[in-house]
Amino acid sequence: MNIAHKILLPLIAVTLTGCQTFEYPEDIVELSENSIYVSNIGFNGFRLTPVDGYQLLSEQDLAKNLQAQQWVESFRIGYQNSEGLHYHFHKDFVFQVGEQIICFIPFQHKGVRQFRHTPSDILERFLVNWARRAEFSKIINYDLSWNSETDSRGHSTAILKSKKPRDGWVYEERVMAGDLNEMFIFAGFAKEENAESLSYQLQRLGSSLTVIR
Repeated sequence: MNIAHKILLPLIAVTLTGCQTFEYPEDIVELSENSIYVSNIGFNGFRLTPVDGYQLLSEQDLAKNLQAQQWVESFRIGYQNSEGLHYHFHKDFVFQVGEQIICFIPFQHKGVRQFRHTPSDILERFLVNWARRAEFSKIINYDLSWNSETDSRGHSTAILKSKKPRDGWVYEERVMAGDLNEMFIFAGFAKEENAESLSYQLQRLGSSLTVIR
């Protein structure tokens, strides 16, 4: 088991917690090359259209990269075990840009009525407080920092990232709020020397997300 695999399983398992399950309709997903359109999440769905250089990976593609497959599966185990009272996770997607693997996971925060029209300063405080509660053990155990920001489109994001490497690896997770109660995870591991590149690629991928209004 490699270092990314060993770190990620407990890391994600404490990120989002729940204890009961509910029935949700199957995601309505349309794929066109790298573009992802899901119509039944939030008010009117979302579209993720990465710039050139991001490759949407199939399960067959992942199987060719054992290390990437291991940490993606660990990521999935963590969030799928969190399905329940507070959260519902939708189909995830995995991208590769250069040597970097990035997971993208849309989910619903059941405790939220809607994000739209919430002033950005209030929404950022909500995300910080949410991260502080949901991620507290992770921040301590893995020496992660948390922050928040709002982009020009009015979408606020909680950002959790390694303060320093652990065994040569860094982790970063960005969780963006949508319009209704939907949220979007962009996350990845990178070697210490690629930390800035990881941040850049996560930010670029997040910028390619459009919440349809």
